[in-house]
Amino acid sequence: MTDGSNESETLLEKRTCAHSHTFLFASVANATLGSFLFGYNLGVMNPLQSNLEKLFGWHGSEATVNIQVINGLMMFGAICGAFTADYPLNKLGRRGGVIFYNIVFFVLGAGLCLIKSFPALVIGRFISGLGVGMSSVFCPIYINEVAPVNLTGPLGVAHQTMVTIGILVSYCLGLALPTPDSEEDHPGNWWRFMFALSGMIALLQVILFTTIFRFETPKFLYKKGKKDEAKHVLYRLQLKSEAASSYNSLEVEEVQNDQSSEITYSDLWSPRYRKAVTIGCILSALQQFSGINAIIVYSSSIFGASGGDHHENVLATVWVGLANFLSAAASVPLLHHFGRKPLLIMGFFFMTIFQALVGVFEALDTFAIGQKLFIIGYICFFEFSIGPILWLYNAEILPTKAVGIATLLNWLVSMLYTMTTQSMLNAISYGTFFIFTGFCVFGLFFVSTFVPETKGKTPEEIDRMINGSLGDSSTQHSNINKNVA
Repeated sequence: MTDGSNESETLLEKRTCAHSHTFLFASVANATLGSFLFGYNLGVMNPLQSNLEKLFGWHGSEATVNIQVINGLMMFGAICGAFTADYPLNKLGRRGGVIFYNIVFFVLGAGLCLIKSFPALVIGRFISGLGVGMSSVFCPIYINEVAPVNLTGPLGVAHQTMVTIGILVSYCLGLALPTPDSEEDHPGNWWRFMFALSGMIALLQVILFTTIFRFETPKFLYKKGKKDEAKHVLYRLQLKSEAASSYNSLEVEEVQNDQSSEITYSDLWSPRYRKAVTIGCILSALQQFSGINAIIVYSSSIFGASGGDHHENVLATVWVGLANFLSAAASVPLLHHFGRKPLLIMGFFFMTIFQALVGVFEALDTFAIGQKLFIIGYICFFEFSIGPILWLYNAEILPTKAVGIATLLNWLVSMLYTMTTQSMLNAISYGTFFIFTGFCVFGLFFVSTFVPETKGKTPEEIDRMINGSLGDSSTQHSNINKNVA
């Protein structure tokens, strides 16, 4: 009986075994369309602000408040989406969950934003935010569950890279908008296309998930008792040696889960998970406290305060988006070579310097070009470090429920900054950048002192290193291959 079983498994492996990573890369690219939507929805309001002010006839403090409300409610939607993402992703599956939130949130949200009505715009941005929050949880988990250990680093960066592409595309589309001082009374309909594009990309991803990529992740299938199907997907996505190692890791996790009940939210603060959850949540907050989304959402206003005409400032914002993307892409070989912790330390160190320089020259009211260059410098080192590494790292060290909580905290801080940055710039000007600097200093201290390296380690090794909880269940798999991630 055993020989027959082994023979059928061998035939399965031979029939389905991938000879390259092409299909794996394609499935990750499809998953990261959600990351694109994350970045696009985050950045699209930046170039649209002055045009919406003209469209609705807002001026002065009214414009500041209304723009902050629109941006803040999108972030609040993301918070709600991140907090509730655990249910659709676990009940409907990773694939089913993304189909659900794409249709319900992104398509509906984009549609409402096309209506020339402030209430419809506010509600539409909130609903789109629900989809953004869910996608920010889904994409890192999906990539982590389909990638072999040796590719979790490079593929994990794909999420943040696609976020930056989404931001860059939204900035570039903003170049086609009429300038606020245009003699035309109506700003045209290009703003409608910019909102509609989000729904189009969401529909594209739904089509791909229902035609080409019609499978769940191996980990989700294994948890649901579909072990043969999980093995089939693994051998379809990964090379034979990688698939065998990944399947062994799933077996180790099953042994651990058999020894304990299903994780609840209260369990996350027990000694078993407390350290990992604390590290993940603090890193999530620090990513936003460093000032990234305040700059991504309000860079046009920040550059406008330092002088220059509207077109010049929008163009500078595009340069920010381009630096954002190129730096995220360049982080792949750096992450592969150096690992997580060294890049985080380097990133927070230089982010501190550049944020401080922006504050100093803003206080002196001089060297406007330098201020823009320093902001671009900050963006580059953010994308070399905490930008992409946060999502990869949290997916490596945290259970699914805890990833949702950490992402929720990330969006809470982002909402706080989004709803206050414009007012802070008006009230304390350069002091805003010194606040960002202080958090970067704390980030440098925290990473240097408390964050362990996870490069090249399997999930059970990471769990044992951080939580010290694997015990004997992992020793039988100590021969699992550990290629450099």
